[in-house]
Formats: sequence, structure tokens, C-alpha cells
Amino acid sequence: MRLQGSLLNMDLGDLNVWGAHLQARDFLSSGTDLFFSYGGNHSNPNGNAPYEDGLLSSNGLEARTGSSIYTGARYTIPFEPLNRPKIGFEFNHGSRYWFSMTMGGTDLFNKLATRGDAYDLYYIQPMNQYLFFRAGLMHISYDYTGSGIYMGEPDATNAILDNYYLLMDVRF
Repeated sequence: MRLQGSLLNMDLGDLNVWGAHLQARDFLSSGTDLFFSYGGNHSNPNGNAPYEDGLLSSNGLEARTGSSIYTGARYTIPFEPLNRPKIGFEFNHGSRYWFSMTMGGTDLFNKLATRGDAYDLYYIQPMNQYLFFRAGLMHISYDYTGSGIYMGEPDATNAILDNYYLLMDVRF
């Protein structure tokens, strides 16, 4: 059912998102996993935006293009008494108009939606094949506001977020 004037059913235009991902597990039998991802998006607003905010713009009329890179490496420490723990580092950079489709991700701060730079250094301690702990430091340096939001014009900022974390993961 579509109600005329309802913000829940308003057509604001189109937002196209695409990506490519390369991954190497145990690269050259070194115990190192590597990955590189590229993402892009392009908005085609139609001018129906409410309150003068549109798809990645302040007027709902301008098309915008954004991009992101996401890369990392993880090394498996060959030490059986500790169940072969891992240490890793990940980096991503999102441009001013980057919009990620990761709203449902498990990352509390949605680093993949960052308009700026995000760094994540972590240690993974397996307890067995079903349970492991992850401790790390995530540093996010935002260049623009509205990370993860597709409405409105991103403004310049210099906000910083540091997150120290300890997670417990269980696989079923």
C-alpha cells in the first residue's frame, strides 16, 4: 500500500552500489591470509527529497559518486599449545560520498561505512574449533560526517574514535 506524501514510501531516486574482492588464504604457504576489496556507489536522485535533503546531497538533485578500499592481512602463529592464534591488521578508506550497504553488520561502529580512514589491529585466540576470543584496537578518523547515512550532504569533520575491544565468538 502506498500513501501519497508518506516519507516511508517516497521514491528519492536510485542508488547503485558495486564491489570487487580478492582474497588469498595461506599465501605462498606462509600462514598469512590477505585480502583487498574495492567498493563504489553512484546516486541518481530524482528531486523528490523531503526537507531539502536528498541522496548524498543537500538539494536532492545532484548525482554523487563515492568509493572505498578495504584491505588487510592476518597471520596464523604456528604454535599448537595456544591452538594456532592469529594476529591481524585491517585498513579501509571511504571517500566523501561513500555509502556502504553494511547497516546490518556486526561491527559496533560500522568501520566499513567510514568516510575517512579506519584501522583495526587485533589478536584472535582460539579455544577450540567452536569458540575464540578477539582483542583489538580500532581507530577511526572521520573526514566527513554521515558515515553510513545516504541522506544529506556530508560535511568536513576531524572526528576521531578509538575503540578497545574484547569479543567472544561462538560458531555453531
